[in-house]
Amino acid sequence: MEQWLQNVAADTATADPQERVIVNRPADLNDVCFSFDGTPIEEEFTYDDPGLCNMLFPNHGDPRIAAGAPVANDILKCQLQPFDASVYGPDFSDAQLARLGAVFEKGVCDWAQPGVAQSGVSGTDLHY
Repeated sequence: MEQWLQNVAADTATADPQERVIVNRPADLNDVCFSFDGTPIEEEFTYDDPGLCNMLFPNHGDPRIAAGAPVANDILKCQLQPFDASVYGPDFSDAQLARLGAVFEKGVCDWAQPGVAQSGVSGTDLHY
């Protein structure tokens, strides 16, 4: 990590800060997990793609992820959209869909929208 940050700080040619972080990643830096016997397993970390690390250490979602929230988990309060029973398919009876509509009478989260009063990231920690 120290080498990566030093590379970023020394880069005066790349103007975009996000691009500077990407292009200055040390070539020998890889994602790794360790098997139960301590054997290192180098593979790209992903949230839910198949791979040995995910098989050994599966990610377990939460209700927000199951409802479609982004993995970034950067929305504190979601914007609402009207409950639409057609989205939930034929697995629910009419009575169950009616109950869902009553529970979510004010709407359900619209994860495609930014959060309520959510703004872009700004601050000094974005300089590297």
